[in-house]
Amino acid sequence: MRRKLNHLASHRRQTTADPRRGTLAIELLFALPLAMLLVICAVGMSQTLSARQTLASACKEGARLAATGSTPAEVQQFIETAIGVTLSQIAEITVDYLDAGVSGVSQATVVVTIRLPAASTPTVSLPWFARGMTVQSVMRME
Repeated sequence: MRRKLNHLASHRRQTTADPRRGTLAIELLFALPLAMLLVICAVGMSQTLSARQTLASACKEGARLAATGSTPAEVQQFIETAIGVTLSQIAEITVDYLDAGVSGVSQATVVVTIRLPAASTPTVSLPWFARGMTVQSVMRME
């Protein structure tokens, strides 16, 4: 009889609910949204940096082209080709030639500016991109 009671007592101990049961589900409930937010921010930031690098490179090459004597239309066409179809549809490209002696400039200079408005950005909307993106390159004429 005593043996049977010991067996029942040990069985009862094994079937009692574990107090740690379900902890993983609760931890995932809190950790998964934070991890997803981190991934979304990382993707958005990488898209923003990639777009900025593309614009900066195109702006620099456009200014170099303008400084060697190309027309503003040729420079704008070159920049639109360099930044691609998606960005060229929303970018505002300006090519300005400053004469020597104007605004404190000692030599004829070209200023190329590419601006992406914030409302039409091709990246994920993130707080650090609320003002849009502007890239400018200045070169002296040759």
